[in-house]
Amino acid sequence: MDIEVEVVPDVNIKEIEFSNESNDNIPTNNSDKVQDKLLPDNIIISIQELVHPHFGCYLWPGSYVLASYIWYYKYEFINKTTLELGSGVSLPSLLLAKLKYEYFKNRNKKFTPINELPPTIITDISKPRFILTNIQKEVILNDMKLNENSSVNDKIENEIDINDNCNSNNDIQYNIFVEPLYWGVLDTLESIIQKINNINVATIPPNNNSYTIDYILAADNFFIPKDYEDILATISFIFRNYPKAKFITTYQERSSQRTIQHLLDEWNMKASLIPLSTFNCNVNDLVIREENEEEETTSKTEIDNNLNFGGSIYSIFLLIIELKQ
Repeated sequence: MDIEVEVVPDVNIKEIEFSNESNDNIPTNNSDKVQDKLLPDNIIISIQELVHPHFGCYLWPGSYVLASYIWYYKYEFINKTTLELGSGVSLPSLLLAKLKYEYFKNRNKKFTPINELPPTIITDISKPRFILTNIQKEVILNDMKLNENSSVNDKIENEIDINDNCNSNNDIQYNIFVEPLYWGVLDTLESIIQKINNINVATIPPNNNSYTIDYILAADNFFIPKDYEDILATISFIFRNYPKAKFITTYQERSSQRTIQHLLDEWNMKASLIPLSTFNCNVNDLVIREENEEEETTSKTEIDNNLNFGGSIYSIFLLIIELKQ
C-alpha cells in the first residue's frame, strides 16, 4: 500500500502592525478610562503564509479588516471567549490572543492576579494537515503557547522550545486551542464545546470563570456559494448553545448576484452592516513588514501601493449577525 506523504510548503513570514496612532478618535467610556494603559499602544503580529494554492495559506484582505475592527474595539474582546472559523493564517485570533495576554499581564500588576485567559479557539479543516500545524507555528512565532488539551499540539522539529523562546509569564494559561472544524459537521463543534465545559470545571473555583462562546469570527468565509448554508448551519448550532453570541464576519463582494439574506431569514438571523469608516479601517494605516531572506532585512510596504491587497479592502463589508429575538 502506498503511503501518501504530505509535503510542507515553503513559508513567507509577514509582520502586521496595529497602532493607536491612527485611532485618535476612538470613543471611550468610563470602563475604558479605568482600563487605560492596560494595553500597549501598538502590537505587531507575525503571520506565516504558505506557498501553496490552498485558500487558507495567505493573508486575505478580509482578515485584515476583521483584525482592524478587533483592534479598534479591543476592550470589548479581552474578557471574551472567541471562536474563529476557517482561520487560515489566523490574523484576527492571533491578535486577540495577544491582546488578552497583554491586558491580563498588566492587570495582574495592579489587581488580584488571574492566571486563566478567556479561550481563543482557532479552527480550520484538518486536511491538508499543514494548515493547522502552521497555525500552531504562528502561535509559537508570536511568543505564545497552546493549551495542553488543544487538538493540534504537535512536536515541532527544529523549533526552540516555547518555554525558552517565550517572553511571557509561564504561569499564565493562554487557553489557545487549535481545532479541526468542518462547516456543517456538528460532531466537531460538540467536541469544541466539551473542551470549553472542561475548562469551566477545572477553573471553578478558583477563578469563578464560566466560559461561553461570546464571539464567532470569520474572515471572508462566504467565498464559495455552496458553502454558505453549511457556514450558517454551523453558526446556528453555536447560537442554540450560546444564544447571546455574536457572529462577526467580513465579506468581499465579488458578484452582485450573491446574497445570504434569504439564508439569514431561513436560519432566523439578522445582520447589521458596519461601515469601515466607523472603525478607522484605512489602507494607508496598514504596514506590513516582509522578511527578505537574501538581505536579512525587513522592508516596510504600505498596502495602498499594493493593488492586489489594499485596493480590494474597499469592496469588503463587515457584518454582525445575531439571532432574531
